[in-house]
Formats: sequence, structure tokens, C-alpha cells
Amino acid sequence: MNIYRKYLYLLVGLFMFVALSKSTAYASADIILDYDKAGAISVIINSGEESIPGVDMRILYSSDLTIESIESAENYCDLGFNNEIEENSITLECFNDVDTKMNGAFATITYSAQSDNYYLYIDQNSLDIGDVTIGMVSDMNKPEADPEFISQDKNIAIQIVDFIKDYNIYIIAVTILLTLIGVLVALLKRKKGPSTNKEVDIIENQEQSS
Repeated sequence: MNIYRKYLYLLVGLFMFVALSKSTAYASADIILDYDKAGAISVIINSGEESIPGVDMRILYSSDLTIESIESAENYCDLGFNNEIEENSITLECFNDVDTKMNGAFATITYSAQSDNYYLYIDQNSLDIGDVTIGMVSDMNKPEADPEFISQDKNIAIQIVDFIKDYNIYIIAVTILLTLIGVLVALLKRKKGPSTNKEVDIIENQEQSS
């Protein structure tokens, strides 16, 4: 019986070790932009039993939105809360105690929309919640293509068109000049070819006569 009991204890201990290691390995925090009420969304982080000492988050929004206010929740960001509203982006910074577990909204954003096709989504490339793995991220109407890259491509195309419009005379002049240079080089090569052949024939005739 003692031998079986030892094996039983070993199996139970092994099972608990595997279970704990899996729960630690797969611990993550879900981040949600939740529609709170008309003209307001809650920024929610659910970390379960994982502590999150700080949050650095950037939220991108469409140009048909006007951000009116940003408020922090009372139960989080005890050590400080910062927000910055820029053109088409919001930056949120939340500083907690080291052992703070976040399970709820830490900020509320109020806005007004000019249409029903607006969007808000979290920039996951710059998102920082410490050592906790980022789990599910729930956005609001995130577009399939990143509007930042689209706008950059459009700006580059517009700059090229504007450059051509502003300097079209110089571009035409340079094109004509390069064309003339190419024609002159071709003519010089054609003239130089026969004369060289004649010189070779003269030298050969002189050698034969001598």
C-alpha cells in the first residue's frame, strides 16, 4: 500500500505541476473597447490574476470622430494617468501599484460622430502592458487596411504630382537636353566609324607598298 500511495502522490504532484505551469504560460490579458453608451466607450483590460503595473496604449480613430473628453477610472491608475489627443490618435498612460490586477475599465472616452462608419482600434504595435501576454483585443469597426499606410501612400502620390506640376518646365527642358545629347553622341559615333576604317586602309596600303 505504501508503494501505491507514493505513486499516487507522485502522480498528483506531477498533475499539479503541469496544471500550474500551463496556467502561468498561458496567462494573458484581454483588451476591449466596449460601447458604453451613445457617444462613449470604455477601455477595458481583463488580466485575471495577473498584475499590471502600467499601461501604454495608443488608439487610432477615424477622421469623422471628434474626441470630447477622456476620464480615468477611480479604482485604477493610482500612481498617475495621462492622456494626449492628437490628430486621429489617442495616447493613454496608466500607472498602477506593482500588485494591481486590472479587471475592468480604466478609462472612458466620450466622442461625437459625424457618420455611422467611424472606427476606433488599438495600435498593437506600440501597445505595452508590461510582462503580461496580450490576449484577445476587441476593437470597434477596425478597417481591414491600416489607414495610416493608406494616407502615407496617398501623400507620396500627391507630392509626386505636385512636384511634376511645379517643375514641369524644368522636367521638359532636362528631357529635351538628354534627348539631344543622345542624338549627338549617336551622330558622332556614326561619323567616327567610317573615318577610322579609312585610316586603317591607308596604313595597310602604306605597309604593302613599302
